[in-house]
Amino acid sequence: MPQCRENPAYAVGVDAFELISDEAEIDRIASEWADLVDRTAAPSVFLTPEFLRAWWAGYGGDLLMHLVTVRRDDRLVVVAPLALGSDPGRWRGTALTGWANEYTDRFAVLADADHLDAVESLAGHIRDLPGWDVLDLPVLEAGSLGTAALTTALRGAGIGLRHIPGLQSPWIALPDSFEALEERLSKSFRSTMRRKRRAADRDGLTVAIERDVAALDEAFAIAETGWAHEEGTSIASSQANRRFVTNLAEAAAASGWLRLAMMRDGARPVAFELNLARTGQAVNLKVGFDPEYKSASPGLALRAAVVESLIEEGARSFDLLGEAEPYKMHWTDLTRKHVRLRGYPPTFKGRWDHVYRNGIRPAVGRAVDLARRTFTGV
Repeated sequence: MPQCRENPAYAVGVDAFELISDEAEIDRIASEWADLVDRTAAPSVFLTPEFLRAWWAGYGGDLLMHLVTVRRDDRLVVVAPLALGSDPGRWRGTALTGWANEYTDRFAVLADADHLDAVESLAGHIRDLPGWDVLDLPVLEAGSLGTAALTTALRGAGIGLRHIPGLQSPWIALPDSFEALEERLSKSFRSTMRRKRRAADRDGLTVAIERDVAALDEAFAIAETGWAHEEGTSIASSQANRRFVTNLAEAAAASGWLRLAMMRDGARPVAFELNLARTGQAVNLKVGFDPEYKSASPGLALRAAVVESLIEEGARSFDLLGEAEPYKMHWTDLTRKHVRLRGYPPTFKGRWDHVYRNGIRPAVGRAVDLARRTFTGV
């Protein structure tokens, strides 16, 4: 595996680079990083140092931090949260990967919208870094300015790219009132939602939107009872998930972003939504409910209360993340497409890997499939 430079600061042309390989060093640039988030073409909570530090605390244990910054005229213009580790795909070798995994649904390289060309310098750094076999950047927003600039820069640096279609995540454009949103819903869903909310009120189920971490243990307890816990995707299904959620919730509460929605039956927690709301943009990270209350559809009644609360506080969008599952698409017809980038270095081996992965292997697969259908008739 490649090792970090002994002197991590260096300059190429007008751009000055720094390689950060120690979590403690992030504190030094945290305020500049936070300022950069709002200068990107698409500011997001997923780009903040708070979110990414929580991710590293949860999932960075087996990785070598390789966080690259680019400065122009002494101003921070690029932050690339990268790391070195084993290839997450079906490939033996070392991957240079983004700080994201199956548990987090967004990744991006931060780039100042007025200095998108600085991403070219980052691409040159990646090209010249020895020892990596594949670049793996998951859940990039397809078609965004940042993704387009990064793709162009990597190709310009001679890095062969493979685009793999990813999530199509639903999101709700929030109007000025909940009533206006209801008018956009189908008649049948609107009727079901209202009926479930009335039933929840009648049964004494209450909803509170918590902005501190006091209720986090209740959310963990609910998560342990659901199907997602058995599949390993709940907030409580691993110590890594617990660390990530705990660190993120604490940082979000301190920054005023936490919206932990809890539904309770008296003192008993019934359902939760872990949401963040930053600068008018809300995101839903995880949900869960007690299976004993399944017939009451607590998730639907809670989601309605959450959306109404977000509208009241002036949020403009609510990103539901994940796949475009039916229970999400009842609320919206809007989705964001994502892509995974797999890159190969401009070496003999890298070019061969690129050709094999993108040309030879797919062609062989199609030929085998055609032969099977020809001889079997299936």
